[in-house]
Amino acid sequence: MLVVDASVLVPALVDRDGDGERARALLRSDRLWLPNLAYLEVISVLRRLTRAGD
Repeated sequence: MLVVDASVLVPALVDRDGDGERARALLRSDRLWLPNLAYLEVISVLRRLTRAGD
């Protein structure tokens, strides 16, 4: 089982390079577990990236 948090989810969503490719490959795993706060962490990071213009 792979525990997934924002450090994997955000690159999978926004990075088209190496980090994003690796993150998406990890997410193809059969068994994933996300902490309850993972979605909030992802939203927070995406909001910060948007405000920074990245």
